[in-house]
Amino acid sequence: ALFAFYDTNIGIAESFLQKAIDIIKDEKLPNVTEDDWYRAASIIIKLGYGETLLKIFTENQLNIIMRPFYVAIEGLTNKDEELFLNSVAAEVREPALIIMDLMRNYMK
Repeated sequence: ALFAFYDTNIGIAESFLQKAIDIIKDEKLPNVTEDDWYRAASIIIKLGYGETLLKIFTENQLNIIMRPFYVAIEGLTNKDEELFLNSVAAEVREPALIIMDLMRNYMK
């Protein structure tokens, strides 16, 4: 999926991302691939496709199942990150901030 995003083949990227989500959907985010998902999401956001990623997550209800990860993606995609995060419940905000910090490190 990442190579397709790099080549701006969004349709292909979305289908590959969907296949990956289908594999993990019932398990939430497996510990063995958690870091890979954060790294991939940070690259997708850096390439300017954060909204596409959010759309795919929403279509698969991952905005509910993986709420802190979704909020981290949304926060890094959002222009006014601090204001956005203040509107999120504290029990979601705190883990989302940890995930965002990890993702920011991958974006450097």
